Amino acid sequence: MTIEIIILIFLLSILYALFIYKLIQANQLKKPILSVVSIFFVFVLVHYVFHSNLGYPINNHLPETFKLLHFHKSKNKIVMLITSNDQHLPRLHSLDYDLELEELLAEAMNDERAGKLLLGVTEKNRSDGVPSIKFREIKRNLPTK
Repeated sequence: MTIEIIILIFLLSILYALFIYKLIQANQLKKPILSVVSIFFVFVLVHYVFHSNLGYPINNHLPETFKLLHFHKSKNKIVMLITSNDQHLPRLHSLDYDLELEELLAEAMNDERAGKLLLGVTEKNRSDGVPSIKFREIKRNLPTK
């Protein structure tokens, strides 16, 4: 994410330098359309790039393996708080509501409260392209005494 921020700042600096050069070259600020277009462009670009960091649930695909921390049903969505192996910070994911999915997630949360270590796995074997979620129990590797 840091590289994306640096690239965005670099590109915006080049864009603003170009607009300022064009305004100075015209020797007057009689073309306010350049300022309006640049501000609009910056707003759209920043909103598009940083939308995933605003704390809203993302709608993209779930990671292949994840750990379920919590879920919540709201209207026609299920919002899941998960951590994946490549990202250690929790992330909110939003999925369309499905009764089977809600029952599966409730059962997984109950198993985790009972002390089981579960790993969520997404499988894309359904014919409609919607990934299915399965939970596997992870065996604990305890050292010998």
